[in-house]
Amino acid sequence: MPFSNESKIFQEIADNARSALDCSGTQVYSYDAALDEIEVVAWSGLQLEPSRRAMRWIKLFFPSFAPLEYRNSASLNPFLKAVYHEGQVKTASFAEGSQNVAPALAVQLASVLAGMRYMLAAPIKIEGTVVGAVAFLQSPKFTTRNIRTCEAFARQASLLLENARLSQNLSHQLFELERSRRLLTENEERVRREISEMLHTRVQTRLLIAAHRLGTYSQLDEQAKTALIEQISHDLDQIREEDVRDASHMLHPAVIRIGLIPAVRSLAARLGQTLEVQVHSDEAFTTMDGMNGKLEENLRLVAYRVIEEAISNILRHAKASLVQINLSIQNNKLEIRVSDNGIGFDTGNLKTGLGLSSLDARVLSVGGTWEITSEMGEQTELTAHIPL
Repeated sequence: MPFSNESKIFQEIADNARSALDCSGTQVYSYDAALDEIEVVAWSGLQLEPSRRAMRWIKLFFPSFAPLEYRNSASLNPFLKAVYHEGQVKTASFAEGSQNVAPALAVQLASVLAGMRYMLAAPIKIEGTVVGAVAFLQSPKFTTRNIRTCEAFARQASLLLENARLSQNLSHQLFELERSRRLLTENEERVRREISEMLHTRVQTRLLIAAHRLGTYSQLDEQAKTALIEQISHDLDQIREEDVRDASHMLHPAVIRIGLIPAVRSLAARLGQTLEVQVHSDEAFTTMDGMNGKLEENLRLVAYRVIEEAISNILRHAKASLVQINLSIQNNKLEIRVSDNGIGFDTGNLKTGLGLSSLDARVLSVGGTWEITSEMGEQTELTAHIPL
């Protein structure tokens, strides 16, 4: 894995290490195990006159030679393999360590003119994994004391790198947390706006119509008055059953207190004939769900909103007739799978709008993960995992 953006820190490591051994040069390398590639990220000693003299001669024969742009395979010779593949502290002649890495003439010039006759490399490890190395170059052979000093600087580099990565991870987590909060706020504002529009248009219009009809009450005969009261009563029941219930559900589905399965089935029932929704759950989840179960209500609500958003996307884009929802417990996580029999899409063209952004924020807020898989002409499946 490449080093994080801490070049100044690693240059200080290289400078301090060279000063401690009073050697010709020191280098710090990163190692990407996936690519089996090493890259120099710091070099101390190039500014010294012997190294500058060697570089002038090397440039005469190899004009494009650039030691600070070094990037190569860790499998080029046994020395590199021992350091990066096996995690060994290794000493060798500069010629042996540079075999297949640099031109032989360049290595010879550096050995003679810059005093780089021997080299030692100590791996930098994080949690037992080699992620780089500190290399030392000097004229005399390395003593046991030299080797211990080199190992100490490698451990220091390991600690600094680990701290830098922890700091970066913390910064990333704080950024994602702030992004999640912002997205949740945007989604809440969207819900409030939709409820406001519903109350202002549909509910207000129905109430105005009812009020207008009541205004004609005194002008009607007894039979018409009875019919009018029945009609207005019916209209008010519709407002209560449809509009008020919808607004309440948008704010918070009360049935979620009973359990996630009843809440999802209630959501499916509201779709009527628009879409067939099948809900399945394994025994572990069924036991955990419900008023007396151990699944916390806030996790039920997150899971419900994930399913709600998935169904919303299916209705808008999938041209599906069937949705299957599977709820299970896997590795101490609630696993949610929502699949459809629709037309599918190319996930490479997936655009994350407010709905999916809100879903992402909700799942992230409880430490979960989610993904969508699909292909053109095939089913689409959304999978989410929520830690319990």
